[in-house]
Amino acid sequence: MTSSRVFLLLLALSASACDDGGEAAGPADAGRLRDAAARDPDAAAPPPDGAVADAGDGAAPDAAPPTDGAPDDAAPADAAPCGPGEAPHPDGGCGTPPGGDADVAVPDAGPAPDGAPVDPARCAPWAGLADAALVAALHERLSTAYRPIAVLADRGGTPNRYTTARAHMFVELEWSDDGAEPGYTCLYTGQRVLSPREEPPTRVMNTEHVRPRSALAPRDSTLFSHQESDLHHLFPTLPDVNSLRGSLPFGEPVSHLVLDWVPAVQGTDAAGVPVFQPRPEARGDVARALFYMTARWGFDLADAEEAVLRRWHAADPPDAREVARNGRAEATQGNRNPFVDCPALVGAVADFAAFAPRDTDASLPNP
Repeated sequence: MTSSRVFLLLLALSASACDDGGEAAGPADAGRLRDAAARDPDAAAPPPDGAVADAGDGAAPDAAPPTDGAPDDAAPADAAPCGPGEAPHPDGGCGTPPGGDADVAVPDAGPAPDGAPVDPARCAPWAGLADAALVAALHERLSTAYRPIAVLADRGGTPNRYTTARAHMFVELEWSDDGAEPGYTCLYTGQRVLSPREEPPTRVMNTEHVRPRSALAPRDSTLFSHQESDLHHLFPTLPDVNSLRGSLPFGEPVSHLVLDWVPAVQGTDAAGVPVFQPRPEARGDVARALFYMTARWGFDLADAEEAVLRRWHAADPPDAREVARNGRAEATQGNRNPFVDCPALVGAVADFAAFAPRDTDASLPNP
């Protein structure tokens, strides 16, 4: 075991030992959220663009974006079978082939392979839509359903949307009482940190932006404050693993491997691009979070990364935990991740490309 893992484990056990037994599972009260937001060490204004990949979360400096023209890998031979009315896509996943006037197949109510049951009612609104028309409809739904969180003060007394969102993420979305191990799970490694139902110190557990802050709107904009606080792409990660990923694109490393935090791996993919790969059980979650960020905020996905994410989405369908988290996020900020509700939507979009969102600095509350 590396010294960094031993250090983190001792910190986590120490924090747990100092607690008087934690709290029973249940909705967090407003006071607990206020305390969590006020304790945040990131109250200071964010550093200038390019200073760090995920300011305040101990992330490594921004990595160079993937080079253009990185080849898309072939779909895996063991892709999950498609359901009735669906067809396999060359880049992974199921659904009707994108393009033209094709309809989105409404999946069965039965469970997907190794995944949670799909509610056909969640897919029905998108029938008859594909590609740009589908993304436009999803964006309209996501932006109109979005309910900005009530902003609480950070420890400096300044209203801070991000520290508030982070408290919501830990206390409401991610804390779980897993038998004798109440606490948080690192998205990328699956390692468990024991904790009462409150935001842990950043030296024990960080907040990861699946879409890096450096790839959001300009830092001094109101758009940025809402994008960095969107609960659908915020997850707990161990500090060293957060730094290991930095702002790297997701991908499948084949050389120059960094294996300090397996099953999460950093390395270079077949095209020579530095990439990061989380544990298998989190790959679909990561993919759907990034698909959501495109549909919600109009972001582009690079072709090489998108091809990998489509494979991960097909290989790791939404499970009951991810579906439940989707509902908790909706309860807090009003909208859901439609790619968790209806996985077939991914196959109905030919390209997750950038577009101008409905949201502007003037249309969103500040901070």
